[in-house]
Amino acid sequence: MEMIPSIANYFEITIDELFGYQNNREQKILAILEKTKSGFRSTGGFLGVETPELLECLEILRAANEEFPGDPRIRLRLADTLFFLGWDNKDASYCQESLSIYEGLYKDNLSSEDHGAVVFNLVMLYQHLEYFEKAKALAEEQTSIHLCREVLLAKTTTGYEQERYRGELTLALLNELNAALSNSILLNPALSSSDYGKEVLYTLVTLYEIICKDDRCGALHTNLRYLYLTLANLEARSKQNLEKALICFDKGFTHHKEYCNISSTADYNYTAPLLSKVILPAEKIQPVPDFFWQNHMQTVPNVLKDELRKNPKYAERLE
Repeated sequence: MEMIPSIANYFEITIDELFGYQNNREQKILAILEKTKSGFRSTGGFLGVETPELLECLEILRAANEEFPGDPRIRLRLADTLFFLGWDNKDASYCQESLSIYEGLYKDNLSSEDHGAVVFNLVMLYQHLEYFEKAKALAEEQTSIHLCREVLLAKTTTGYEQERYRGELTLALLNELNAALSNSILLNPALSSSDYGKEVLYTLVTLYEIICKDDRCGALHTNLRYLYLTLANLEARSKQNLEKALICFDKGFTHHKEYCNISSTADYNYTAPLLSKVILPAEKIQPVPDFFWQNHMQTVPNVLKDELRKNPKYAERLE
């Protein structure tokens, strides 16, 4: 038995392969990864949502991690699950456990996509748990935006491929611009209550709508929904702007319906000039969870809620 590792090493194979277990092991891991996808889809991509499906996935992944302790795919899926479950949980144990796994994965030889996801979630967790110096140090280790995958692919290809990558770069930049501007305004009370803050968000909406001039916004429907619903709340807090608030809410409501109409069983083709070569894969189309409107309405000012309840168009969503 003591010689088995040496024998496997001599033939440059794993111990599982030496005993003919590799294929069975790989099939089991792939089956677990496929089965636990449903947990994330049940959250609609929203952090801190404790759905029964996600809790079931956690049990499956804990058992899988014991059975296959060295597999980075299982560990990454487990860390992601804990990350989602722990975000709004007062008990920080989920987040701490997730952090520990991510820190181990950061040193592993992961694919560039998985490594990027680990870095992003690590920074978010460090911030969330108030390890600010660790968050800053990790961010300092990363490359500049000028060296990111989307930028480089758009620069190093030609023809159809280049158009596609430029479109993907445009989408990525729009997402980051939305996050940067929204956070800068909403986390600053002086800005969020000012006409200037609203003007910036309206300008961002206009940029989105110019780029998606054919109204086929794909995943950007969710960003436009967020921006319009945010503007509706900001306008409602200024009672003289209640009419504007209702217009914004209706536009956010429309973008919500448009996104819900996108099938998660087929790839989505953008058709606007700048995005016409981009395809949104079906597996990246997150279904909207049933609790979306219930959660959102908790943020809506009462003066706006009262007006919305008068409109039968929204009644089903507001109950």
